Amino acid sequence: MTDTMTIRPLGRVEKTGEGAFVQLREEFWPGLHGLQEFSHVIILWWGEEEPLEGSSPGPGKISLTVDLPYAPGVQAGLFATRSPLRPNSVNITVAGLRETDPARGRIKLDELDAFAGTAVIDIKPYYGCLDRVQDYRQPQWVPAEWGEWYYPLPEETW
Repeated sequence: MTDTMTIRPLGRVEKTGEGAFVQLREEFWPGLHGLQEFSHVIILWWGEEEPLEGSSPGPGKISLTVDLPYAPGVQAGLFATRSPLRPNSVNITVAGLRETDPARGRIKLDELDAFAGTAVIDIKPYYGCLDRVQDYRQPQWVPAEWGEWYYPLPEETW
């Protein structure tokens, strides 16, 4: 058994004045067929492999405890956060699907919390019957203003 694996990006994140996009590599364009029937998608993307320069704990090391920027004075274990700095840098975003362009291998999203140029490693349709739970709990330090449901930014804010 080996400790290495290969991540093969499907495409990259693009950010323009028109919004957030995923631009697929041409070989994956046919995989968009039927995606336009969904209102939302799950995007798996590869985050930074190392902390940004000047941030703690230093290059090549991931902190297993995180000071929560949205909950001053609260620390949590890395796996209790959505921090993009992770041992394997796999990140996930549920995004509203605005449009698909299979002829150009491109999808437009309502927003995507990944930087332009970020590698996209998978796209999955969001199934409302599978990808949510009716009864859930979360810690008190999750800001109340986040509400019960996600609301995307209006398109005019791009």
